[in-house]
Amino acid sequence: MPEENPSSQPPHDDPFIKGENWFSAKIVNFICAITPKCRQASRLLSEGLDHPIPLLTRLRLRAHFLICIYCERYGKHLQVLHRAAHDFPDHCLEISSEEMPEGVKTRIKQALHETARD
Repeated sequence: MPEENPSSQPPHDDPFIKGENWFSAKIVNFICAITPKCRQASRLLSEGLDHPIPLLTRLRLRAHFLICIYCERYGKHLQVLHRAAHDFPDHCLEISSEEMPEGVKTRIKQALHETARD
């Protein structure tokens, strides 16, 4: 039976990432020391959508992405949402003006009430 990984990150097979030798451990520790933590990185990614962030901060974020794929994915998701929200006013008139039939509304309300009771 395979051993379970207690951390949320997938196991890495690369000895460099594992830090199995002294030099690679020092490099990983250096990157961790100069880059923002995940909480700070997510805040900086959000701020970067509103206004430009300094070059050094952008470089530190890029270095953070070397050790954290989750923050990089989060940044990509933020960009997609930002573009979608920006483009929405241009396309909102294309949305159908038809209303939902009354019977469908009633069935949805009943289903929601039944779910809330459970």
